[in-house]
Amino acid sequence: MKIAVLSDIHGNKYALKEVLDEFSLHQIERVFVLGDCVGYYYYPGEVLEMLSPWEPEMIQGNHEKLLTQLRNKEIDSNALKSKYGIGHFMSLEKLSEKQLEYLLSKPFSTSIKIDNISFQLNHGSPWDYNTYLYPDTDKAILEKCNSIDHDFVLVGHSHYAFTYTCNNSILINVGSVGQSRSRGGIADWVIIETSTKQVEFKKTAYSTECLMRDVEKFDPENSYNLSILSR
Repeated sequence: MKIAVLSDIHGNKYALKEVLDEFSLHQIERVFVLGDCVGYYYYPGEVLEMLSPWEPEMIQGNHEKLLTQLRNKEIDSNALKSKYGIGHFMSLEKLSEKQLEYLLSKPFSTSIKIDNISFQLNHGSPWDYNTYLYPDTDKAILEKCNSIDHDFVLVGHSHYAFTYTCNNSILINVGSVGQSRSRGGIADWVIIETSTKQVEFKKTAYSTECLMRDVEKFDPENSYNLSILSR
């Protein structure tokens, strides 16, 4: 079975569409989503609708946590907007109560077994959804991700794709579909073939033109949300 593993879509429907369009080419049968469907950009409802036919195995990320805190008025809304733009505010405005309940009731980590292959789904790390793991992270920290109970330990969050072979398991950071920090206009994701344990890193190109116009319209004062798309 071929499983597509996505993370950090961040309301970027343009990138997600191009990724989903490739599923048939690769005979994808299952989908994992490692959190952060919301934040930064502006189409969380469309993202959930596009993913819905796949009935993805999904967890929350730090931006779902921020959305919950904003919803419950537990966070400085001005600081949130200054750092990330209005993506979270648009999520609260646009998502239905049913969609919010679906998204915000997901766990922050889960395990699943398919074809006798065991996967641990995390956002940041197995011990903390807000830990950033990069290709150059100290090996002692990467080895901390080792699991004797899983074949694959899956993470996202840092927006940089890489793999690391631990003592008993394989750590895979699938990168970001919606906001790659390696190169603008590229959606990073991963395919895992359960019959062979083969891992394939995918880089799907998409046009950033429409999204850049959206940023200029909705977040004209947030230079980061725009500049990262043309990196």
